[in-house]
Amino acid sequence: MAITMAAAFMLGGVAGGGTGGNQRGAAMNATGFEQIFPLGEKNDAYAQYFVGRSYLKALAADGASISNVTFEPGCRNHWHIHRKAGQILLCTAGLGWYQEEGKPARRLSPGGVVNIPEGVKHWHGATKDDWFSHLSVTVPAEGATTDWLEPVSDEIYLKLAANAGRADKSKNTMRKLGIGENSSLASFPEFAAIKNRFLYGEVWDRGSIDDRSRSLVTIAVLIAVEGTDLEDQLRAGLKIGLLPSELQEVFHQAAPYVGFPKAEKGLVALGRVLQDEGIGLPLAGNATVTEENRLDRGIAAQKAVFGEVIDAMRANAPADLKFMQDYLSAYCFGDTYTREGLDLKTRELITFSCLAALGDCAGQLKSHAAGNLAVGNGREILLGALNQGLPYIGFPRTLNAMAVVNEVAK
Repeated sequence: MAITMAAAFMLGGVAGGGTGGNQRGAAMNATGFEQIFPLGEKNDAYAQYFVGRSYLKALAADGASISNVTFEPGCRNHWHIHRKAGQILLCTAGLGWYQEEGKPARRLSPGGVVNIPEGVKHWHGATKDDWFSHLSVTVPAEGATTDWLEPVSDEIYLKLAANAGRADKSKNTMRKLGIGENSSLASFPEFAAIKNRFLYGEVWDRGSIDDRSRSLVTIAVLIAVEGTDLEDQLRAGLKIGLLPSELQEVFHQAAPYVGFPKAEKGLVALGRVLQDEGIGLPLAGNATVTEENRLDRGIAAQKAVFGEVIDAMRANAPADLKFMQDYLSAYCFGDTYTREGLDLKTRELITFSCLAALGDCAGQLKSHAAGNLAVGNGREILLGALNQGLPYIGFPRTLNAMAVVNEVAK
C-alpha cells in the first residue's frame, strides 16, 4: 500500500498535524515521562500501521517536515519502506529501537541520530518497558510514498528485550528511577558496574511484587543495614509515585525492629530529599491512638495479624516479663501498626523485610512470615521481597530467610 509522503513523514506513518499543543496525555503524566516537545494527539488515523499507541505533534511543514512522534511502552510501527525520499530520526526522550531488515536492532536513546535511506525496509518504536520520542525529519519530494508492510512480530520484538543485556537493563532502570552513577565509587568502576548490573539489570524486575512494594522493601532494608543508597532510593520512591507520607511511615514501621538510631539516621536523609523537592516539613501526623487506648488498640492490631494466640501469649508471660508484652502491644502495634498512611499488608511486609535484613532473628522472622501469609502476602510476595533485599543483605541472610518462608508456607 502506498500513501503520500505528507502522511509518511511521521515516523513511518503518523499523519497530519496534531492539536495537542503543550498538553500531555494522562498516561504520560502517570508515568512521569518528560520530553521537551509537545506530546500531540493520539495517532488513531494510522493506528492500523502500529502495534500499540503512538502520538504525533507536527512542528514544522515549510521546507523540511518535522514532527514529534511519541510511543507508549511496547509500541512500534510496522515494517515499512520510504520511496523516493529518506528520513532522519532525532531521538529526544526515552528508549527505543530501530532495525533495518537483515541487520541487528539498534538501541536508541536521547541524542541518537538515525539516517534512513530511501528504499530501506525498516521499523522503529519504543522498548518494551519505556516511552520513547523522536523528531521525524523529511524533505518533501515529488511522488514520495511509504509502503506499509507486515507488523513486527512479538517473537522478534520480545527477543530484543531479552538480548539487551544486563548493562542496558541496568542503565534503563536507573534512568527510570532517576538514579545516577554513585560518585563515591568513581575510583572503583568495575565494582560499580557489577553492583549496578546485578541490582538494576537482574534483581529489580524479578519477583512477584510491584514497583511500589519493591521500593518500600528496598527502603526498609536500607534503613536496617544503614545503607549508603538510602537517599537515592527515597528519591526513586517519589519518582515512581510514593507519597511523602508513605515514605515517612516506613521509618515509623521499621523503628521497633531496627531501633531508633537507625531510623533517625534514615529520617535525616528523608528530610534532605523532601526539602530538595520543596516539600514542607513536618508532614501531617498519622497517629490514631491516644495514651489511654494505645495498649488496647495495639492488642487488637496484634490479633488482626496473629489471631487469638495473642491472649494466651500475654497471659502466659512470666510476671517479671509482662512489661515486655505491654511494650510489644502498645508500642510495636499500638503506636505503629494503627497509624494511617500504609495498609496492614504493607506494614507486615516492611516488618518482615527489616527482620530478614537484621539476621539472627529466626523466631521473629518465622512469626512474621506466618503473619504475612495470614494478611494476604503469599509465599511469592515474601520471596519477591527477599530477592529485592538480597544485594543489600547478602546471600547468607537471604537464603536463611527463604528457608524460613518455605518452612512456614508448608
